[in-house]
Amino acid sequence: MSRKLRFLMLLVQILTIVTACDINKTSRLTQFEDSKNIQHQNEEKIENINEEIDKSKQAKDYIKSVQESENNKIYSIVYPYKVDNKYSYAELIGGVTNSKWYNSYELNLPSITRDEVETDIVRENEQFRFYSKDSLIASKEIDKPGLMYYGILEESLLQISFEPFLCNNEYVIGTNSDWNALPRIPKEIDEDSYSIDLDGDGSNEIFTITKSNYVDEKGENLIKLDILITDSNFELIDLLEYYIYEEQIEFFELMHLDLNGDNKLEVIMISDRYGLSVRVYEFDKQKLVPVIYFYLGD
Repeated sequence: MSRKLRFLMLLVQILTIVTACDINKTSRLTQFEDSKNIQHQNEEKIENINEEIDKSKQAKDYIKSVQESENNKIYSIVYPYKVDNKYSYAELIGGVTNSKWYNSYELNLPSITRDEVETDIVRENEQFRFYSKDSLIASKEIDKPGLMYYGILEESLLQISFEPFLCNNEYVIGTNSDWNALPRIPKEIDEDSYSIDLDGDGSNEIFTITKSNYVDEKGENLIKLDILITDSNFELIDLLEYYIYEEQIEFFELMHLDLNGDNKLEVIMISDRYGLSVRVYEFDKQKLVPVIYFYLGD
């Protein structure tokens, strides 16, 4: 073999080795680039996952804050007044959260009397439902609330107004709650007694009202009302006593509404002759517990 031929064969071998090295280098570079791309993609996936986790946490925090806000929301209880057989305004008599009751004077209301006020207790355009003792009478959006000063009380009371509605019922209670406040209605037994399931356990409690003459310490003649609450076996649960003038009898009413959303009916005692008196009792552990008292009069 000639020297020239051996040289050419050696050159071919060298070129083959160089080409193989270049291919191997290119392959390694490609693998490196692929690895970098995969790492970048993984980093993007991790970043997206973290963003989703943050969004989920924000959503959970938001839901939690809404739930806490709802739990702490004070639902207003109002008493509307009838003029010419129409209801068009009402006064705040109290409020309730899911765990606490408030008299009207315990609520943080503005101190300056004016026609329109800003307050978290009652807001303009808020929906109020108005109930009689046996039906939902009306649902109304309210105007901006105002504060009215009463010299008798030496304080201001929050007042709301709304589009008038007709009603033959003498006694109506309003609330801005978002649940049905009248899940059950009373069933008349006779003129002085009726039954109703206060706590929703499927067994009715029985209310019986008896009247007797009473002379108070000032020598005035009154009527004493004994309101007996018994279970379905006529075992005594509780007894409420109420004293009124004889001419007030026809202006006295008992109502039952679920004012705090626990599916238990409160006992609401109303008298609006010689001043307005509203008492609310909660049925708790087979006892009536006074939770709200409102009086406007001499």
